[in-house]
Amino acid sequence: MSPANSKVSYDSIMSVMELLKDPKMTFSYVGSFTGLSESTIVRIFDKHCHISRNPFPEVICIDEVYTKVNSFNAKYSCIFYDFYNRSIIDVLPDRKKNYLHHYFQSLHNSRELLNVKYVCIDMYLPYKQIAQIYFKKALICVDSFHVIKHLNESLQKLRIRIMKSYSTDSIEYYLLKH
Repeated sequence: MSPANSKVSYDSIMSVMELLKDPKMTFSYVGSFTGLSESTIVRIFDKHCHISRNPFPEVICIDEVYTKVNSFNAKYSCIFYDFYNRSIIDVLPDRKKNYLHHYFQSLHNSRELLNVKYVCIDMYLPYKQIAQIYFKKALICVDSFHVIKHLNESLQKLRIRIMKSYSTDSIEYYLLKH
C-alpha cells in the first residue's frame, strides 16, 4: 500500500527513513540500495523529516551553499550558523530575500531575534537587508574571508591599472607585472 498520489510504498518510505538515520548514509547510496532515484530519496526525506531549528544565539553567521536546483528552483540554500558553538542553527532551501522575509515573519519568538548582538555575512545584499530588518539590535559585519578577497581584488585592479600606464619595456611595468 502507498500514500495517495504516490508510487512509493509505506514500507519503502520507512526503509528510506530508517537508513537515513545513519549519518554516514548519503541520499545516493540509499537510492542505490532501495532502487529509488536520489531525487525521490530527497523528496521523501524533506517530506517526512522535520528537524526543529536551534534558537538564535548572540553571534550568528549567514551564508549560502550551492545545492544544485532544489524543489524551490533555487541553486543556493541559506545557512544560519552559531559562530561560538560552531553548529548549524537552520538550513533554508532558498536564499532569496522574499523567502527570508517569509521565514523570519513566521518565527513566533521575535524576542529571540532581539538577543542577537552580531550578524556576520558575506557581501550578498539581501543578507544585509534582512539582518537590518530582523536583527534590530545587532551589529552587522562582513566575514574576514570576503573582506580580504575584496581587498585583494581591489589591489589587483589598481596594480594592473598602474602597470598599463607604463611602457611594456620599462622596469616599472616589469616590476608590476612580476
